[in-house]
Order: sequence, then structure tokens, then C-alpha cells
Amino acid sequence: MLLNELLKQDDDKKIVENPKIIEFSSKTVRFGDSLYQLRNVTGFEVGKIPKNKLPLLWIIGLFAVGLAFLIAVVGIIPIGIAIWLIYAHVNQVQKYGFILSLNSGETTYFISSDKNFLGKIVSGLYRLMEGDIESIVVNFQDRTVNVYGKVEGVLSTGDNAQIR
Repeated sequence: MLLNELLKQDDDKKIVENPKIIEFSSKTVRFGDSLYQLRNVTGFEVGKIPKNKLPLLWIIGLFAVGLAFLIAVVGIIPIGIAIWLIYAHVNQVQKYGFILSLNSGETTYFISSDKNFLGKIVSGLYRLMEGDIESIVVNFQDRTVNVYGKVEGVLSTGDNAQIR
């Protein structure tokens, strides 16, 4: 149990790798099995997704085992694995996502490689919070942001001589 506590990742973040749909209304935010009140959202942004932490205890352990068995040449294997772990950590690809922060301190990350799509989400949420629209449905599978609201102004269909 102690080893698990030492090696676990940061628990105050929640990463949602492949969300299908996020629904924002004037009062709620819904995705998957989660439902939050919009007033509990403290912020949203497009930002960098934190990289995985370096498994320092594993690397130290592998180096120690490798050095202990270095005389028998078998120690090269754990040392090689430790070096590979360091290399993999340094060369992690930087991911970006839509970041939703809540009053509770929980931060939810929605990962997408399309920065323009993520920008459309933030833009739509700004309009929702300003009261310009009533709801937004974000579909991460086909990368669409559907905005729903009231239509104001003159609506004209068919042949109308006044409109040119």
C-alpha cells in the first residue's frame, strides 16, 4: 500500500481522454455520467495537458538492481529500462485540451488535437455566460460545436421584393 501511495499520479486532476459529447446549458454542464451546475464552474480555457510524472522511485530501484547485478551482466537490463523510462519521459508529446475548472478545485481535461475546435468551445461558452445563447452541445467525435438560442430579427423566406 505504501508503494502505491508513493507512485500514484496527481489525484486532483481528472483527464477525460475521449469524451463523446459535452452539453452546456444556462444552468448545467453534462458529460458522461457527470452533471455540474454552471455556477460551480470557475473557469475554462484551452491549455496544455500536464505530462505524466517521472516514475522516480521505479528508476532509482531499477538502477539499484542493475548495479547490484552488473557483475553478472544481467544488470544491464534494468539499467537499460531505467534509461528508457527517463528518455520516454523527456520525449513525451505535449497535448492540449479544453480545461474546465470547478469551485471544488477539481479540474477536468478534455483532450483534442484540434486547437481551432477547442477555441470554438471557449468562444461558445463565453457567449453562453454572457446570455447571448441558451445552450451548447460539443461533439468531440465529429468536432462540432452546436449553439442553440433565440432567433431575433426579421425572418424572410421565399420571393421577397424588398430584399435584394
